[in-house]
Amino acid sequence: MNINETIKTSLKNIWKSKLRTLLTMLGIIIGIGSVILITSVGNGVKHAVEQDLNKMGMNVIQVQMNMNLPPNENMNQTDLMTMHDGQVIKQVEGVLYVSPLLSYGQVSVQAGSGVNVASSESENGGERGASSSMGDSSGGMGGIYANFQGVEQSYFAIQSTVPEYGRFYNKYENKKNFAVIDDMLATQLFGTPNAVGKMISVTLNSNNLATFLVIGVIPNPYANIIKIFKGGGQYFVDIPIGKMLQYKWQPNVDSYYVKLAPNTDIGQAGSQISQLLAKSHRTTSDKYSAQPTAQNASSFVGMLNKITAFVGFVAAISLFVGGIGVMNIMLVTVTERTREIGIRKAIGAKNSDILFQFLIEAVIITIIGGILGIIFGYFGSVFVAKLTHAPPLLSINAIIFAFVTSTVIGIVFGVYPARKASKLNPIDALRYE
Repeated sequence: MNINETIKTSLKNIWKSKLRTLLTMLGIIIGIGSVILITSVGNGVKHAVEQDLNKMGMNVIQVQMNMNLPPNENMNQTDLMTMHDGQVIKQVEGVLYVSPLLSYGQVSVQAGSGVNVASSESENGGERGASSSMGDSSGGMGGIYANFQGVEQSYFAIQSTVPEYGRFYNKYENKKNFAVIDDMLATQLFGTPNAVGKMISVTLNSNNLATFLVIGVIPNPYANIIKIFKGGGQYFVDIPIGKMLQYKWQPNVDSYYVKLAPNTDIGQAGSQISQLLAKSHRTTSDKYSAQPTAQNASSFVGMLNKITAFVGFVAAISLFVGGIGVMNIMLVTVTERTREIGIRKAIGAKNSDILFQFLIEAVIITIIGGILGIIFGYFGSVFVAKLTHAPPLLSINAIIFAFVTSTVIGIVFGVYPARKASKLNPIDALRYE
């Protein structure tokens, strides 16, 4: 039998039972569509998260205490990093910028000034004037939790951050009640990203409310993560490190961020930093961890890849169920067309002709189902993307996978009904009612 004729006959037989064919395809459509949707949304989320994490800067090392020490080693107070260690780190060749970071953790932030700034700031008359004149909380939306941290002005250069509004504080303002906040926090507090000149109040504890003048607004580095995970990222309030040391009442810092010159060996630089810190503190280098921030990004993206792959695998199980549905319907079709098979064999059709025709019908059903599944998956991913704010990324590999998978399902689950049809005895088939 001519292959074109076989395909035309198969399409005609499929069209005769449109509703049954559609129901047969449903499992394939849902299976392929789910895989396409999950991979597209997963790739979109991964790309958006990668963009956010890459904003944290390339060639950047985070230096912190190593909390995974062997049981025979203990962390002593003298091992902890201090403000002096910044000068030690600058001795490493290739270091461009160094900034300590001291985090107070997540604190409640409100618009306006709840109290006057500390009397220690009285020497800055302009700042006190701002506190008194802008003490209203108009535009405030109540307390919002943000990451409250102290950094030097070089921290913004390390993160390759440019202010959207205002400016950064300088080394002469290291103990001022100045703050640089992110644009998403500014919008939450004041209804506009331009919060320069406004006051914010930070609740450090139940008895301590600190007030800061916003002098700069920066883009939130986790903007995509916050949109996708509905607050899964962080808001930021950055203040001078000298001021944060007053609030923490300690000489130690949590970590250092280090920006290296292009083409600098990150691994070697990190090892040198650990060794110099160990020498300065008269301890062992394994007490310090100097890791590139890109390593954290790749770890997080790798986790997203695993989650997407696992969910995609679960969705692919429905393809197996859809294949069983195809085989079931094809067996019913063979039974219904037993007399037709007998007539064709009686006029000279070979077993291979019968097998090929029914196999072609099964493959056509699954291929059409696969195409509809791709369409369903794409528009489904577009809809989900509107909810997650992560543009879907439909890869050509996913389309090829869908097409090949649907074809293989048609062959695998169609071969048994087709073989059963080809093995029918023509005399028994002609007698079948």
